Amino acid sequence: MCGGGGAPIDKSAETAQIQAAENERARQEAARQAEEQKRAFESRLSSAYGTGIDSARNFFASQGLDPDQYINSIQSSANSAKSRVPELDASPGTYFDNLGASVFEQLQEAERSKALRGIDSFAREGFANRRITNDVDDPFLAAILEERRAEADNYARRLLDRGVVTNSGYEAAIADLEKQRPGADMRLQDIGLAELERGRGQLRDLASTGRSNASQLRLGEMFDPYEIEGDLNRTQSDFFARLGERLRANAPKNLFDTSGLAGIAGAAQGAQNTAFDPDALAGLYTDEEEEDDNVLNEEDDAFVSF
Repeated sequence: MCGGGGAPIDKSAETAQIQAAENERARQEAARQAEEQKRAFESRLSSAYGTGIDSARNFFASQGLDPDQYINSIQSSANSAKSRVPELDASPGTYFDNLGASVFEQLQEAERSKALRGIDSFAREGFANRRITNDVDDPFLAAILEERRAEADNYARRLLDRGVVTNSGYEAAIADLEKQRPGADMRLQDIGLAELERGRGQLRDLASTGRSNASQLRLGEMFDPYEIEGDLNRTQSDFFARLGERLRANAPKNLFDTSGLAGIAGAAQGAQNTAFDPDALAGLYTDEEEEDDNVLNEEDDAFVSF
């Protein structure tokens, strides 16, 4: 009697082959779908890129600018935005939002910075003090000091010449004027410093106005910072040309006090036989000066005591 059937048929190879075929079909399907997704993404990205550039061009046109003059910057910024879009992003257009405004602001800020750097090339901090130094008024102040001193000396000399004071009294008056010199010089220095600072203020105001205009510069506007330098040069030259005149106008006439010289002279010389002339004492002369001299000669019995 024979046993039942032979060994089971081995179909593992056939099964493996079938599985391999299924796997290959799945792989190919996945590759196909991935390729379709990539093509769809690239299509969306390309469309977003083009739309972004068109939108940017329209923005520049709305600002009254020719987009073609700025197309390189627009494309460069669009390419940068494109490179940041993740692979297969569903909404690449969001990366190009406000592209035109962004490029406009960047270019405008660059122009403003360029203009400000131009101003800084000749008007950095402290430029006004370098243009108008503390010593430019010294020759004028020295001349004014000597002129005012000469006027005071002449007053004392007239007292002596008209016989109101003696030589010793005159010397005392001159000594007092010499004591006043440091104070008079200090007053002039203060006046000079104020005038120098006024000139510097004019220069600073010009530079400040230029910086304000530069910081508000709009893209497409013309701005030449060196026009400001020209204004500074002209203002500085005018200031120097009028410096002596202004200092002389501001300097007090009574820089040296002569009101007490007669008393100082009298105290130094003691009682003297000198004819008294009120006009001479006040330092005043009239057209009748010759007549006054005659009066002095006639009044040699008059005395003035100091």
